[in-house]
Amino acid sequence: MKPETDEKIISYIRRKISEAKSIVAVLGIEMMVEGGGYDLDSNEETYRVEEAYGYTPEDMISTAFCNAKVERFYRFYKNEILSMEVKPTPAYEALLRLQEQGKLSAVINQNFHGIPDGIRFNNVVELNGSIHSNKCRRCNKMFDLN
Repeated sequence: MKPETDEKIISYIRRKISEAKSIVAVLGIEMMVEGGGYDLDSNEETYRVEEAYGYTPEDMISTAFCNAKVERFYRFYKNEILSMEVKPTPAYEALLRLQEQGKLSAVINQNFHGIPDGIRFNNVVELNGSIHSNKCRRCNKMFDLN
């Protein structure tokens, strides 16, 4: 792509944002990876996890796996999911500025790691749940991340 094309795209995006009255941000895996997390669906991570646990991340993140292999599920969850630390990035800061301007209506988060500490959006929809809110399957008692 030519540099002038990049400037045209950036200018177009800036114009659309300035004209917008309501913006909804959809956050995906790229936001998490940029903040220091890793993509369990990448080839390298899938192979690493399968080597360590005998199953792919996709297999282990299922309800059926959790019900059938409880100990293995929680070992994976604790070692791979809960240990992943995702930090704020300039992209989160930009979204906070849009919120301050009254333009950001909602954030739809597809990552179960939630929004990094220190970032507070007014309206967040956690599509796949969040590791920050855990419920006992037997008694329905809620537990925080710790």
